[in-house]
Amino acid sequence: MTKPVSAVERRTVLLAGGAVATTTALTGCVIKQEAPPVATQPQPRVSSPQPESPSAGSEVPTDPPLAQVADIPAGGGVVLKEQKVVLTKDGSGKIAAFSAVCTHQGCAVTDVTGGTINCPCHKSKFDAASGERVAGPAKKPLPSVAVVERNGAVYQA
Repeated sequence: MTKPVSAVERRTVLLAGGAVATTTALTGCVIKQEAPPVATQPQPRVSSPQPESPSAGSEVPTDPPLAQVADIPAGGGVVLKEQKVVLTKDGSGKIAAFSAVCTHQGCAVTDVTGGTINCPCHKSKFDAASGERVAGPAKKPLPSVAVVERNGAVYQA
């Protein structure tokens, strides 16, 4: 017959196993990473609507446009991932622009629906016309991005 395992040896094995489990759990917490945040937020700037045609003394921007006005749905918007900008257009045609980086934890917002700019990471929602937070854990509004509208296109100012 085999010799029964003593209580001391059993306790030692259980304590060692518990220590390994605890160390593994703590290491997992330290190593765990969420979706990588988007690099940096553009500096907030006040959005100022401009007339369609240049006024005397003003120049037509030479940079490529962010978007064509016709490509921005009325009552909605478009997210420009590479530029990290969200362009919105209200029912009257007024264009607004905001950072596409959520103020909660730096995730990229993904869409504009139902009058809100939406972040998929933690479900923060921002008003499409003002950038103000309307739901979710974000505490701050989306920063405005200055844009100008010229000849049917939207340019970053």
